[in-house]
Amino acid sequence: MIIAIDFDGTCVTHEYPKIGKDIGAAPVLRKLVLCGHKLILWTMRDNKEGAENQYLAEAVNWFSENRIDLFGVNENPGQSSWSKSPKQFAHLYIDDASLGCPLRYDASIGARPFADWWAIEQKLLEMAVLPRGGHQAVTLNTFFGRVQSPDKMTAEALISYIAKNSDSLIDRVRKNEYYFLGS
Repeated sequence: MIIAIDFDGTCVTHEYPKIGKDIGAAPVLRKLVLCGHKLILWTMRDNKEGAENQYLAEAVNWFSENRIDLFGVNENPGQSSWSKSPKQFAHLYIDDASLGCPLRYDASIGARPFADWWAIEQKLLEMAVLPRGGHQAVTLNTFFGRVQSPDKMTAEALISYIAKNSDSLIDRVRKNEYYFLGS
């Protein structure tokens, strides 16, 4: 699924042109990527003339710093082959300004309401965008970079793979390159 994500007020509090405060978006966005969804940063931010006014680049950097891969930035890379519309196609849009987006207000971190990521995650679970059960299968498939699903992998093959690659895998988990969705 392709998911377009707004930035200010959705991933962080509203503090444009600065990067706002953490509101809990990063862990949910990482889960979406781990499940194979493609994220498009869909924001009004842009880069102005001059090195100090790189507002879009700063938002892209926020995703990078939070280890969240982006499929596109203000564009759907595959869309130009079938449409010239400036509206970018996505299956789902998450934006604090959209009708129905769960919001919360906490004056201690922001002057304006912002996206409520606990409620958004619950909605994604209800919609089956994020899996409720069998989290390990989706996660292990991504974690081990396998084409076949882990339920087709024998326990011996899995143990062997872990034994051969344990140092590398443990280092990557310690660096938070992998997150588990386990139930």
